[in-house]
Amino acid sequence: MRHRETGRAWAILGVFALLSWATVASAVQVQLAFVDFEEVFSNYWKTKQADRSLQLSSEAYKQERETLLAEFKQTNESLNTLREAASDPTLGEQARAEKADAAIATLEELNALQDRINTFDQEQQSQLDRQKQRMRTAILKDIIEALERVGRTEGYTAIFDSSGFSFNGLPVVVFSDPRNDITRSVIELLNLGGPSEE
Repeated sequence: MRHRETGRAWAILGVFALLSWATVASAVQVQLAFVDFEEVFSNYWKTKQADRSLQLSSEAYKQERETLLAEFKQTNESLNTLREAASDPTLGEQARAEKADAAIATLEELNALQDRINTFDQEQQSQLDRQKQRMRTAILKDIIEALERVGRTEGYTAIFDSSGFSFNGLPVVVFSDPRNDITRSVIELLNLGGPSEE
């Protein structure tokens, strides 16, 4: 319910803003441009480079985790073998007691290994999240700077992101003249000097 009320409030504000633009436009030359921010982000060479870097980090993490899991599995098998031996009636009492002691030590080792895996998972996920956030922040900064440069160079009054959606799931920009869309030119500007496509 609150979302609907908030959506209506935004819609009313939007109407007032458009009326204000129309009023200002009669006195001043208003030149608007639209950009699909999502498309620019996806097609920027640094985004693709960041995706590859994250993929490599993720694969390295998976390989290290598989090594830890293999060690866990081997230790668990050793524990099961020791437990069976500790209850084997064909062994002497002293031998069974030694196997039981070894089983206790192996169980402690297994628990420590489980803790190590859990800590590793948490640290690696946190590290991947931080890496992703750092890369995203740097890429967004580049895109915004490029948009500001285009805006100043081309004399645009404002540049709107046409990739967004309202609370109702509708596009924020329902229609714009394709001639006012600067998405391709911004992508080309950002990719100047970047590595050539393979």
